[in-house]
Amino acid sequence: MPSRLRRLPVGGRPSRWSAVLAGVALIAMLSACGGGEAVGLDPTTTVASSTTEVATSTIPAPSSTTTASTTVAPSTTVAPTTTAVQPLRFHGLAGTETLYVTDGELHLQGWIGRPVQVTVNGEAAEAHIEPDGNTSFWADLSLTPGEHTVDIAGVADSDMVEPNELAVIVDPGLEQHLAYLSEVDIEGGTLVADYVEWLTGDEAVAAQVEDGEVTDPDHALDFYVRNRNPRLRTLALTDDPVIILYACYVEDGPCVAEEPVEEEDWESLLATPDSGVDLVGFQWYGNGHLPYWLTIDDGVIVQIREHYLP
Repeated sequence: MPSRLRRLPVGGRPSRWSAVLAGVALIAMLSACGGGEAVGLDPTTTVASSTTEVATSTIPAPSSTTTASTTVAPSTTVAPTTTAVQPLRFHGLAGTETLYVTDGELHLQGWIGRPVQVTVNGEAAEAHIEPDGNTSFWADLSLTPGEHTVDIAGVADSDMVEPNELAVIVDPGLEQHLAYLSEVDIEGGTLVADYVEWLTGDEAVAAQVEDGEVTDPDHALDFYVRNRNPRLRTLALTDDPVIILYACYVEDGPCVAEEPVEEEDWESLLATPDSGVDLVGFQWYGNGHLPYWLTIDDGVIVQIREHYLP
């Protein structure tokens, strides 16, 4: 099968009553002797149940000498019915399965599509309920080198949100490079990268002046992607790399939020960047033009994380 090669621009959820009533002669005799008031039943009786409404029955006036007898069936308890709530998944970095970091300092962020209480490793996360009803949340973790499991859980209106276990691999020996991608071959397991520098602050201003991007430092930006080496590198991809892009949920979620995607979804986005809503349910903010942080383990790319640029 031929490889699928994508070339990209550099930068680019009633009871029943039965009764026989009697005693007309006895009632008449008691009344004649002044023995008191006649005793009878309220002609209309309603039996209530905590769960079943009982229909109203009317008892006819006494017409015979048969002793009255009334039997009421026991009330019936109906088990309450519940509507299953479809669990909602976490988005953002909280929705990934694995993350690779080099220094152990992890800013874990995410969102979910309704008001929710979120815990990270059993501790309440910082959270904010947006006007649209989504909950944005975050937590800062300091992790030692090694592999860690981060438990992310949530409760919304007494319904458990589908939990997630995030594996975080902390390895100071991992390589990380910022690069623009010019070719991506998913099937072949390679990509072509152009390494660049990420500068901020005074360093960014000085570099822009030095590179002739601006002549007046006051006109320089406080960030700068610098590319002084045009060398292209062909790098190997692991079989199942972590891929994190910037997403915009125009109608029902945040915009410019990190979102993990499957390898085949990234491939589809690379082919038709403007079809993100139909392909993956969000607009792709980067649209193929932003650089990526490539995390490399022993010469193989294990994580591709899009870098935000305004």
